[in-house]
Amino acid sequence: MKRGVDVSPIDGTGWGADSNLAPETLVQLFNLKGTMRSISRTDIMEKVVQRYDQAVMNNVIRAEYVECMIAVALGPEWQFTWQQSSEWAQWDCEHKPSGARIEIKHSAAVQPWTRVSTRAQSVPRFDIAPRTRLWTQNGNKWIDSPGRRADMYVFAWHGLKTGVDQRDPSQWVFLVVAESDLPPEQNSISLNRLTVLAETCGLSELPHTVDQKLRILGTLKKDMQP
Repeated sequence: MKRGVDVSPIDGTGWGADSNLAPETLVQLFNLKGTMRSISRTDIMEKVVQRYDQAVMNNVIRAEYVECMIAVALGPEWQFTWQQSSEWAQWDCEHKPSGARIEIKHSAAVQPWTRVSTRAQSVPRFDIAPRTRLWTQNGNKWIDSPGRRADMYVFAWHGLKTGVDQRDPSQWVFLVVAESDLPPEQNSISLNRLTVLAETCGLSELPHTVDQKLRILGTLKKDMQP
């Protein structure tokens, strides 16, 4: 066998069907010294979890964590757009019975590069900019379509400056607002302004708050062209 870092399933099937590997599937790994050890998908997933299991998260990891937190809270009637093979969608969650769309935004007072709150981060602004174009057909077609594509927005804010644990759902505040209530031509909005426009709640009240907004929405974006 060629020396170097080489991995192959013990059953010799190669990596062609790696997405179907069971969690207990073992893989032989040879390092540069020729020493062999076995790893499994479970071992790899443990490392993935460690990557996300941080009290203070960076913006990319925190975005995915918050989206998962909200999706779990809303329940099975809501699903991520990527679950529908819509990686290019301009919204994050979709209500399966109605087709209503939610865009999720987040911010936190404490960032991993500071570990303390700064004045700029203490008064956050969230991106609400209307887009001028839209990917359709799962990113295969780029069309002119100005506007916002979600029916409502959920803004997640973690404002604690001490005892910070961004993994803790109870430390988050959520502000729910219909897209039609946002300033139409504005590219960003402050937390202070959102407290006036939005319904504020904790995670336990979020499903009810979203459901109440859903009931009073007018024409949904999915029913508009394109």
